[in-house]
Parts: sequence; structure tokens; C-alpha cells
Amino acid sequence: MVSAIFAIILLIIMKIGPKFKIYNELRKNSLDDWKLALEKIKQNQKKQQYDCVIGYSGGKDSTALFYKFIYEYKIRPLAITIDTGFMTDVAKKNIRKTLKKIDMINIILFFPF
Repeated sequence: MVSAIFAIILLIIMKIGPKFKIYNELRKNSLDDWKLALEKIKQNQKKQQYDCVIGYSGGKDSTALFYKFIYEYKIRPLAITIDTGFMTDVAKKNIRKTLKKIDMINIILFFPF
């Protein structure tokens, strides 16, 4: 019984192992791409009013990204929000309120279906 469980675990490891290696390589490449993009943004800083444009949904992920850009990377992003007609007034109010606290301008583009 123990040897059967061990064999199953071994098969799983053998099947996942190569995928994990590929995943790690992709992750490393993505991190390198991210660092390169940040370097390019910093090289062109202060040439325009904003250093980059970031999509802003008002959710915790895009808010955390904005915080990181502004306070850790010292990059000035312009927030772009796309409203497809389903965004509630409460969501819009929360977006304005959050971005006002961090002194950011937000452009809301309206694309109704």
C-alpha cells in the first residue's frame, strides 16, 4: 500500500516537474521584463506630465499597483478607467475618493454596449 502511494506521488512529481521548471523560467523572464519596463519609464521621467498610464478599476489590485508606482517607484501614473455602462455610481464614487487621497487624476472613458 505504501509503495503504491509512493509510486503515485512519484508519477505526479515527474509529470509536474518539467512544467514547474518552465513556469519558473517564464516567471524569471517576466520579472526581467518588468524591471526593464521600469527602467525605461524612469529614463523618460519628467519629460511629460505623467510617466505612464495604468488601467484603474478601483479594486484592491489596481489600488495596490498605484500605491507601489507612486510611493515605492516614484513614478507618476495617469489612471484610466473604462466604464462599459455596468459600473455603479458607488464604484465611481469610490474610485474618485481613493484617487483623491493619493492626489491622482483619473480619466473615465465611457463605452456603452
